[in-house]
Amino acid sequence: MLDETQFNNKERFGLIPMCSRFLLASLFAPLLALAADPVAPGSGPDMSAIDQSARPCVDFYQYACGKWIAQHPLPSDRSRYARFTEVSERNDKVLLQILEAAAVVKAGRGVTEQKIGDAFASCMDTATIDQKGIAPLKPELERIGAVSDHAGIFDETVRLHRLGVSVFFMFDSQADFKNSNRTVANIQQGGLSLPDREYYLKTDPKSVEIRQHYGEHVAKMLQLAGEPAEAAKAHAQMVLDLETILANNSTDRVSMRAPLKRYHMMTRAELSELVHFDWDGYFKAMGAPAFDSLNVSNPDFLKGIAAGIVDQPMEAFRAYMTFHLLRRFGDLLSEPFEKENFDFWQRYLAGTREPRPRAFRCVEAVDRGLGDLLGLKYIDVAFGPDAKTQITDLVNQLDKALGQDIQTLAWMTEDTRKAALVKLAAITNTVGYPKK
Repeated sequence: MLDETQFNNKERFGLIPMCSRFLLASLFAPLLALAADPVAPGSGPDMSAIDQSARPCVDFYQYACGKWIAQHPLPSDRSRYARFTEVSERNDKVLLQILEAAAVVKAGRGVTEQKIGDAFASCMDTATIDQKGIAPLKPELERIGAVSDHAGIFDETVRLHRLGVSVFFMFDSQADFKNSNRTVANIQQGGLSLPDREYYLKTDPKSVEIRQHYGEHVAKMLQLAGEPAEAAKAHAQMVLDLETILANNSTDRVSMRAPLKRYHMMTRAELSELVHFDWDGYFKAMGAPAFDSLNVSNPDFLKGIAAGIVDQPMEAFRAYMTFHLLRRFGDLLSEPFEKENFDFWQRYLAGTREPRPRAFRCVEAVDRGLGDLLGLKYIDVAFGPDAKTQITDLVNQLDKALGQDIQTLAWMTEDTRKAALVKLAAITNTVGYPKK
């Protein structure tokens, strides 16, 4: 992730990586339409988005995207805007209508409507949220405050991971990179708040400034949670110091893009030899299913942080875990937390001028927490069986056309042709939503 505060206006639109996608979308959309209807009118690129006054061999970006950018100024509640943002916004409006209707308490309201409607209504109830302040997190903060030894750190790490707070490292599941039919347990680097290790390690003036602002933000969040100003400032420095240790041992982003550099299958016994930690107890406490082997994305990260943080004072661990809890749930707390969260992460770091309307932020919150249930209602409203049948037929036609193309490609050898057809037949098309 790049520091969007350092972008110029053109880059701030988030369109440099999207530009080629947009032009491809303009080119392929008519082709997809033709696949469904060979005599469909309006075939070709969307010329209304292309700046034909620009010379494509001099500034292809301006040529491909110039008019679209001019017609779509950056909204004040966005740090980036692209063609797919328009699609997302249309979907958000449909989801908002669904949730507003589901939030109305009435006879005959089903279980799904009750769950998503109540979640949306509670998110919109700012009077109650502001009245409660930090109270919803008090039990968790007290648990962290009671940590006094490494056994306590272990217990609290499990507790926070189960709450979705990724302190120190991350544990999840993923497809086996060498066998996509198999899902494996996976441990990878984590525990940072800033977007990338370089934010902690670079020494240029902008990076130094970001870390200074970040330290001030951490201190403000701790103060809002009840810490005195001086203690909060000292604890903020501890948080930054501990995260810097994690950053120093994290793999750089370029290496992380290479799948084989993130593929280190090992047994649970080998993991225990790599880092002396109660992994069996951790996996059991996390409720993980039984497994004999797992992928460790960054073995050097685990070894490095085990050696680097072991001597940190308990006060630093408590400060670190406290802030990460506040960071994870700050935008769901009362207005002072929400404002401070926005001011640093969105306004300062990303360049967003103002928050999105709360209703749409609550749509996002419900979608994150109850996405499958909300998806069920979305299908009823916006993507019924007829739409799925039509798109499935279109995709099947594309598959058929690809197969015919492979059969006639002069540059393919017979062995390559056979392998390509096997690969084509292995593709599983999932349209709209899963069968189950």
